[in-house]
Amino acid sequence: MSNWITEEANKNNAQEHDEAIKQRLINASNYWGSLLRQVEADVNAINQHPYWMKKLIGSPLHFGQDFTGQGYQISKSGNPAVMITFRNLGDHIHVERNLDDVVAQGFSAEEDLFVGTSGQNVVLHTEGKKSFVIPEDASRYILKPIIETLKIIKSED
Repeated sequence: MSNWITEEANKNNAQEHDEAIKQRLINASNYWGSLLRQVEADVNAINQHPYWMKKLIGSPLHFGQDFTGQGYQISKSGNPAVMITFRNLGDHIHVERNLDDVVAQGFSAEEDLFVGTSGQNVVLHTEGKKSFVIPEDASRYILKPIIETLKIIKSED
């Protein structure tokens, strides 16, 4: 038997083994539940933070299921209004952003964040390969456009 055939078999076996380990880590992590709890906690923290409360001007952020019941959304009414919806589609999370024109220039209207691993951490990564550890970094990335929106609102003293 040719040596290259055994080498290819060994290489493929090692790759399958690594993928199985990654999949077990993802399955055991409850990454979706962790992400939802973190986003909700961060939304509540923004609503209760003395500085951001001034920017919200009586229009707190809302977090809950989207109208389809298949995903979740964070919204802010008033001017500027903002809505971010995200859905778990198995191997990735689809994010849709409806943002003020000034804020929208820094963010895509739609984006897929792919579920993966980095060491022992479950991460979301963009197509450009930026990675965000779940839940804290991923929540920050999802909520960043909302913070950017609040930054452009003049505070009432």
